[in-house]
Amino acid sequence: MSRECSKPDIEGLKKFASRVLTKDRGATQFFSGRLQEIEDIELSIEGVMERHRNGRQLSASDETWLFQGPPGVGKSALLAQLVERWNSKENETTPVSLLIPAELMYNQAHLVAEIAEAVAISNNDVETVDKLRQIVSVGYAASSGIGGEFFKASTQSSGKKPITTNPHELTWKTLTTLFPLEMWRRPVVLMLDEVQSLRNQEASSEFLNLHQGIHGLPIIPIFAGLLDSYDVLRKHDISRMSHRRRITLGALEQSEAEDAVKKMLDTFRVEGSNQSAWAKRIAKECSGWPQHLQTGLQALAKILVGNEGKLGPIEGEFANAVSALSATYRNEYYEDRLDDDLAGCIGLLCFVLDSARPPGKSLMELKRNIAARANNDGASEHRLPDGFDAAMLLDRMIKRGFLQVSKTGRRYICPIPSLADYVFELIDDCF
Repeated sequence: MSRECSKPDIEGLKKFASRVLTKDRGATQFFSGRLQEIEDIELSIEGVMERHRNGRQLSASDETWLFQGPPGVGKSALLAQLVERWNSKENETTPVSLLIPAELMYNQAHLVAEIAEAVAISNNDVETVDKLRQIVSVGYAASSGIGGEFFKASTQSSGKKPITTNPHELTWKTLTTLFPLEMWRRPVVLMLDEVQSLRNQEASSEFLNLHQGIHGLPIIPIFAGLLDSYDVLRKHDISRMSHRRRITLGALEQSEAEDAVKKMLDTFRVEGSNQSAWAKRIAKECSGWPQHLQTGLQALAKILVGNEGKLGPIEGEFANAVSALSATYRNEYYEDRLDDDLAGCIGLLCFVLDSARPPGKSLMELKRNIAARANNDGASEHRLPDGFDAAMLLDRMIKRGFLQVSKTGRRYICPIPSLADYVFELIDDCF
């Protein structure tokens, strides 16, 4: 390796450090962990394809996946990692992954068009491309936002004038017409994030259609969302779902968090013989929480830029600067998670989170304690928001991801490391 190539990548560190986001959705550059979940998904998809090749109908409720968890646990990052993983080794058998917006679940024609485009491209089948072109006009594709490049390319290559038909003619049966069963060599994985955003929407039959396996086609849905996402799916008639496919994500193992730190240091060619010690320190400070890990890495990168890409000691001025900046980034993230109602009763929020430290308390206990505190304490920070009772406050905290049921299903705990400490600091600053 040349001397120039072995130097720390200061520009890379600057770019990474500048990506400080309070939103926790999307890909993570130094993804680590979740190997068991990824392996289980891929085994499930292999099973779907095996049954498809043998002409067996897919069983309802067996292969629909749901990843639930509080904010910052890495649900969106896992979906993005699956897409990247399959795209990087694309071949005739790897899944075709589609990240779809929620509105597609309310428009069968658009959803079918999206899938049809993906299958046509993956098959590289000019004849089927032309058939699809005759069903959906270029004008319709442009207005719907579906398949713009696909239809543009097919029209230019064929030289034919697109045929305009009623977009409502696109139904699930269209897929079996365009693509006979033997043409589905690759499975299609539909990914829908932020499922909780649909909690107030009317039920859509497309959820159930996908869940039951469209005409035996190898189309596998993967949903992700906050902790009430299964209840949202049940509202959309997904009432039978395998417990093996309903996963609640939690913190990473210490070793997995350390691996992410080491990846970052290696990628940017950071100098220092104490890389393992720093990996342990960052992993410990973030408690294995993916969002905290990301902000910890970004804080470390920013301080490294000011130190010419060289690691300082794990104790002292350099280390203190990293920890302080990481804490600032975490606070910015928490500020974004607090809505006006929760911020308006910060004392009660603090009280609940303190009560919910492991092993936690039952909802009934929390309700009684909140009601007693709110009724007997005249302090403004302990008042329930207007129109709220104790049950409504707890429901809001659960939906925001501040509370999560324990593995026993009987007690509720605060699943986000350092959130309770942040709220304690906030109440000290405010009152």
